Amino acid sequence: MILTHTNIIKDKLNDSASESVIYLAESNENIPLGFVHLQPGNDYYNKEPHAHISDLIVSASAGGQGVGLTLIDQAETWARQNGYRWLTLSVFAQNTRARELYSRLGFGEDIMKYVKQL
Repeated sequence: MILTHTNIIKDKLNDSASESVIYLAESNENIPLGFVHLQPGNDYYNKEPHAHISDLIVSASAGGQGVGLTLIDQAETWARQNGYRWLTLSVFAQNTRARELYSRLGFGEDIMKYVKQL
């Protein structure tokens, strides 16, 4: 698996934050397998800067092959290199597979968001 840093996807997402970065996972045949989109953020309450995984996408055909693990590892490396103490992400409550992965990797729950359809 090859990890590349690309601005093409960044442009496609119309991301205006110059500090954000996207890493793309590709097969040895240059087939996209997934990507992670990282942005700096600030904690709402204590204002401490942190790194945030805005998007983590793995193609269905690459599921279970370690692509997500590789992308999260790269996100942690980027966060450390930029001096952040925290790496955050959001996940849908019903996405149990992803939540189990994040727990195994040391992520813990922080804030629960409740939604009521009107």
